[in-house]
Amino acid sequence: MIVETAQYWIAIVHVVSFPPVMLAWLVTHQFIQTWRRVGIAWTYVVLSALTIPCWIVLGLLHKPIMATSYGVSWPLIVLSIIAEALAFVVGVPRMRQAGGAVISGFRELKATDDDPGGLITGGI
Repeated sequence: MIVETAQYWIAIVHVVSFPPVMLAWLVTHQFIQTWRRVGIAWTYVVLSALTIPCWIVLGLLHKPIMATSYGVSWPLIVLSIIAEALAFVVGVPRMRQAGGAVISGFRELKATDDDPGGLITGGI
């Protein structure tokens, strides 16, 4: 019972958060020159205006989206734990190297021809 409940809530978090975040990422990177002209504040206002309604709609529709249960597969749980641990092992040094400004996109939005925004080309 506990595993099924955890599986359900982890799935809801992924279903509700992933599509809006990917939408914001795609919109940001497709129109980066426009966002640089508009400025950081207005960029995040527009992105918030796109993502927050998506979160709300997906949150309200989570029951029909999650209506089908595919059960619990212990081998997949083990693989998921390994994948999350590896993501943490890579993510922590990446965050330390890049910093919050790079991860959040501030440096990319502030980039100019003279300063390309600090593209990370090395390993962690």
